[in-house]
Amino acid sequence: MQHAMRVFFLFISLVLQVTVSMASEVKFVSVNTAYGVAFRETASLYEDKNGFIWSSSKTGILRLAGRSYKLYSLPYVTTDVGTIKLVGYASQLYAYTSNAQIFVYDSLYDRFQLQMDLRAMLGNKYVNINRITIDADHVLWIASSFGLYRYTGDSIEKIGKESENVQDVLSADDGVLFVSYKGKVEKVHINHSGLQSVDIMEDTRLNNVVRLFYDAQQDRLWVGTFSEGLFYVNFSSKVFHKVTAHNFPSSQPILVIKENTDSTLLVGVDGKGIWELTKDGTKVLNIYCEEADNPSSLRGNGVYDLLIDKNKRLWVATYSGGVSFSEQSPSVLHVTHKVNNTNSLIDNNVNRIIKSHRGELWMSTNNGISRWNRKHNRWQTYLNDLQGETTVFSGLCEDDEGNIWAGTFSSGIYVLDGTSGRILKHFSVINKLSDFTLRFITDIIKDSSGDLWIGDTQSHIVCYLTKEKRFRAYKPVNIGYFAEWQKGKMLLASSTELKLLDKESGESEVLLSGYVFGDIKLMDDRLWLATSGGLLCYEPESHQIQAITTDSGLQSNIINSLVPVGDSLLVVTEGGLSFFSPKNMRVYPFSLPYSLSGLSFNARSDVVLNDGCLALGTNNGLVIINPELSRQTVDKSKIYIQDIFVSGSSIRENPQILQGIPVNLKTNLLLRHNQNAISIDLIPTGTVSSENRFSWKMEGLDTDWSRPSIYPGISYMNLPAGHFRLDVRMMDTSLSRVIDSRTIEIRITPPFWNTWWFYLIVIIVIFLFILYIIKSYTDRLKQRYARDKIRFFINIAHDIRTSLTLIKNPIDEIDKDKGLSEKSHYYLHMAKEQSKKLSLVATQLLDFQKIETGNEHLSLTMADVVWLVRQQVKLYGASAEEKQINLNFVSNQETYFTAIDEQKIEKVIENLLSNAIKYSHNGSKVDINLLCEPKGWKLSVQDYGIGISKNEINSLFREFYRGENAINLKIIGSGIGLLLIRDYVTMHQGKVLLKSKENVGSTFSIEIPYKRTYNPDLMISSIETNSKKSFEIDEVSTPESKMNVLIVEDNDELRSFLKVSLQDIYNIQTAGNGSEAWNLINKKAPNLIISDIMMPEMNGFDLCKRIKSTFETSHIPVILLTALSDKAKELEGLGLGADDYVTKPFDMAVFTQRINTILINREMVREKILKLIKPIDKKSPIFVNELNDAFVKKALQVVEENFSNSEFSRDEFASMMNVSSSLLYNKLKSLTGQSPIELIKTVRLNHAVELLQSKKYTVTEVSELCGFSSANYFGSAFKKHFGKPPVDLLN
Repeated sequence: MQHAMRVFFLFISLVLQVTVSMASEVKFVSVNTAYGVAFRETASLYEDKNGFIWSSSKTGILRLAGRSYKLYSLPYVTTDVGTIKLVGYASQLYAYTSNAQIFVYDSLYDRFQLQMDLRAMLGNKYVNINRITIDADHVLWIASSFGLYRYTGDSIEKIGKESENVQDVLSADDGVLFVSYKGKVEKVHINHSGLQSVDIMEDTRLNNVVRLFYDAQQDRLWVGTFSEGLFYVNFSSKVFHKVTAHNFPSSQPILVIKENTDSTLLVGVDGKGIWELTKDGTKVLNIYCEEADNPSSLRGNGVYDLLIDKNKRLWVATYSGGVSFSEQSPSVLHVTHKVNNTNSLIDNNVNRIIKSHRGELWMSTNNGISRWNRKHNRWQTYLNDLQGETTVFSGLCEDDEGNIWAGTFSSGIYVLDGTSGRILKHFSVINKLSDFTLRFITDIIKDSSGDLWIGDTQSHIVCYLTKEKRFRAYKPVNIGYFAEWQKGKMLLASSTELKLLDKESGESEVLLSGYVFGDIKLMDDRLWLATSGGLLCYEPESHQIQAITTDSGLQSNIINSLVPVGDSLLVVTEGGLSFFSPKNMRVYPFSLPYSLSGLSFNARSDVVLNDGCLALGTNNGLVIINPELSRQTVDKSKIYIQDIFVSGSSIRENPQILQGIPVNLKTNLLLRHNQNAISIDLIPTGTVSSENRFSWKMEGLDTDWSRPSIYPGISYMNLPAGHFRLDVRMMDTSLSRVIDSRTIEIRITPPFWNTWWFYLIVIIVIFLFILYIIKSYTDRLKQRYARDKIRFFINIAHDIRTSLTLIKNPIDEIDKDKGLSEKSHYYLHMAKEQSKKLSLVATQLLDFQKIETGNEHLSLTMADVVWLVRQQVKLYGASAEEKQINLNFVSNQETYFTAIDEQKIEKVIENLLSNAIKYSHNGSKVDINLLCEPKGWKLSVQDYGIGISKNEINSLFREFYRGENAINLKIIGSGIGLLLIRDYVTMHQGKVLLKSKENVGSTFSIEIPYKRTYNPDLMISSIETNSKKSFEIDEVSTPESKMNVLIVEDNDELRSFLKVSLQDIYNIQTAGNGSEAWNLINKKAPNLIISDIMMPEMNGFDLCKRIKSTFETSHIPVILLTALSDKAKELEGLGLGADDYVTKPFDMAVFTQRINTILINREMVREKILKLIKPIDKKSPIFVNELNDAFVKKALQVVEENFSNSEFSRDEFASMMNVSSSLLYNKLKSLTGQSPIELIKTVRLNHAVELLQSKKYTVTEVSELCGFSSANYFGSAFKKHFGKPPVDLLN
């Protein structure tokens, strides 16, 4: 009996050892280690619809996907947080704390926001949340320490009246809700009216429920408690059953229950790890817990939550170890060395693998040989404790007798018994074998004859002939490994060459060179070569080579092994595994679990097992894969757009770009021209492989797809304006299949200077500019032509007026002769009238040209229009009497002042009256009607003459146009008078009206609005007033002595005429132009200058300006002669300092009178100067010319300062005035009429009068004070000047 019990316990121990051993093969990856984060005390896990894995802890929320992670902080209201858990449904994700704060994830801005603070809402600071579940209607059911609440997003409602502690709540399908409280579990239905209880199950052991799980398939509810173990209940029996499987914890907290498969459950036990149970709860299948000696075990035994994602990964949230995950892949098994466990692989570096004829796996490692019986999971170790010999084994082979040949790196070859494992032979450097040695073994293979081929890097190629039991050596070659080409033909691969060796003859030939070869496989009469430059396909007959590289989808170009799998090759590279089909020459992906992604596969360390699986040696254990299952794995990964950066800033910071759409859902971007730098962060979510590639193409910019890369970052800088489409695709490792793709339309608006409308504007502007240039050029030509034209007219008018002056003045002189006959006087009168008409025509031509060239401007003054019209009617009375025409003038006002250009309005009235008289019949009348109103005035001139036909009225105001009836009647006219009327009236903002009927008469009306000016031209009015006053003087005495007058005129006849006319009165000098005149003035300054304006070399304006701006000549009066009657020109001349402005033709008598008036006015100024000797008058201006005024006042001041200086002379006077003596004399004589000595004497005598009248001084004292050398000389001078002696003023 005891023996039987001993056997039973030994069997149970063996079973448990095998169970734990098998369970330990499940590899867990720590997120903290894999992602480099510190995230502990995790309490909850959740997978969203995008494939993100979320986990919660006190430090915040961790989001995982592929190779990336992100940490989120929570905006706590209060920080007394116990635990944080996650719950979600569809697109909603909530995080809630034990102290009743609920947060919601905002996908628009990629952050968590506070949804509500339940304590604040309920006004109860003691409320805690135990669990939240979400039903199909997105309603939150909150199990709290004060009852069950329903939260719809708008309102919160308490369910039930009692405030008991609701321990857990679970939402199942079909609107079912499970609620645990007070040792009860209630099943209720959710409807619109509230909750309807279906079943209430009660058990006293359920006072502290931690977790509920509903198995819909078996209609079974699992209940995990804090200290009573795990229970389940079938609703048919309503009886709770406690799980009593062997060794299952009965009093530890059951924190999480998850379905693993259709028949198994995973149960997280606080402090005990993960327990895998059958769904009937009777058997423990596996236990996953933390093992100190196993770095691939679960991190932490306090399991708080479990999650099995869409790719069947198991995620575990533990308190001390954070988050771990395990690839529950049936297609891959990873076998590694277990510390302190003899029933495991001896070393993780597996260099070679062979399968013995018994089905066992033999592995050479860096620490001996391991033999594994997979069926019984029994491990045996050999040659790991050799004394003084290396334990690093490389080559491995089984001979026909079942013995194992194991080659070492420096210790030769060991031959082991395939059954017992004992050492049969040892071939090394110590055992001399003919002329070669065996030490550094690289490869051992068996050919089809059963002979063994041995490669040594330091010696010959050796073949062990098994039948003859001897070694045969071939020529020394640095051989890497062998392959049999065909019987008797061996392929030898070295570091640089591939040779074909004849077994019998020992001769060899080079097939390929220039590659580093790693493995050789023969398929379909083609050699497939693993090299450091990719997979090569060699055609022996044609010697053609084709390369398959990473561009074709290989994981790496460094290939270690080639394993035939059916009609395909498993290509084992440094970067991973790929399937290659020689038929279609395509690469297919092979995805390893994330936990194996860092493995490096050793060269030629592979074997095909009996069940079709492949065993591969790596630098970290043995990997067994099921190629068929791995091919069936479909990657359903998605591309997730984590963020889009525009010009360095996330579009989440720019609402205009974001437009209320989450970044991941953006399909189009509308950007400005300065937002042309774009970066996009992509994340592969829900992926089963960490090696998926991203490729992209910007349609409209890129010509081809980008090179596939595992780094999911896209950047484009300096994008031009336009419309683009960014296509992104995620591909598997073979690049043969597109797993997912995304498209984003990008439109970059151009800057305004790069838009079609701006181009149009530029074209229009350029066109207008060209037109402007052409027009400007044309205008310049026109202006040049107009200037030439006006210059021509001016010159003609100047010549006409000059000639008229020479005609008119001689006629006037002849007309004074009383001896002429009446007939002669008639002819002279006719000549005078025609000269007047000719002068009027010349004036009209000048006026017309000024309007045409735009040089005519208004000079507004306040004038009496009634007086102006009346004067013009009087002036034309004589002309009307000649044709016996009666002029009738009527005005509704006696006076009417308005702002007009008096000269231009005079011309308008002149033309209206002249035309009315000219085109009226003899003996008729002309009615002149002036209507003056507050808004404006209207002048109508009506004649009863020849009139104008209707056809000609519209053409009447064209330049040089005259009516046919006027031409037929041979009435003389220029055709520009009406044009002047229209233009002058338009300049006054008025209008011209015409009513006419042929042979009846015409009525011309002008309407001009009322205006007022506050800056009347006082200068002109004063000048004209003075001129008129001067003309009224009948007799004016001329100066006693002859004055020197300079006549400057370029017309020889006019210059001679003026000289002859004035030489009886004045001393005359003449000059032909301004330059000649200036030279004469500098030699001897005249008393008066008469100058024409239009002259060569220097015109009259320039001469006048130079005279008046020069100190030595500023005192000389200047009279300007011109043919230009324009008021602007007159103002220009007067502004330069001219004393008078005379228009040609002029009356010689009037002209002479103007000269005399200027000289007399100058005498009056001299008298005024003498009066200035009294101090009271010194402040008032004497001359308009500032230079003259300052000069005279300074002279008087100098004399006054030297009253008592009897030695004060003319030279000293000149020195103090800073002028020469002669210039002092000329200026004082011209301005005051006295010489410097006379001025000194006059000033002193006047001062003496003041002193004598004060009666404070004697005559002698006064003479001394006034600078006289003696009292006698003073007395005689005083009596001569005043006509009485100085003594009389003292009486």
